[in-house]
Order: sequence, then structure tokens, then C-alpha cells
Amino acid sequence: MKNEFLNSLEDIGWLCSTHLKGKNSPVFNSFILSGNEDCPDKVELFKKQDPHYKSKPIAVYVSNKDGDLILQ
Repeated sequence: MKNEFLNSLEDIGWLCSTHLKGKNSPVFNSFILSGNEDCPDKVELFKKQDPHYKSKPIAVYVSNKDGDLILQ
């Protein structure tokens, strides 16, 4: 599975307007997208723009059987 760390304002805006649209996600400054960009398996949100590699995410969304991201 492909994991991609993203922290630019453009990437955060894209995530909020696509996969997190309509979800009441917390304020975040970076994220890890796991899987395909069109239908991710998991998205982990981080408060800091450059979190320590051991930092725990503030929210984790996992794809259900229909491909919808659900807060864990």
C-alpha cells in the first residue's frame, strides 16, 4: 500500500474539498494518505505541519466497504 505524507496548503484544501467534504474534521496541518488518491484506504490527520515521526494523529479516517472514509 502506498503511503504519502502531504502538508502544503493546496493538498490540505484538496483533501478537505474531496474526501473530507461534509465531515466535521479537526483543524490539521498535515496528513498521511494511504492507498490510491482517488479512493484512499486510510487518511491520518496531524496538528503540526511537520510532525515528529512518532507523533500520533489527531484523527484517523478508514475506508469502509463502500469506499467512504469513516472516522475511527
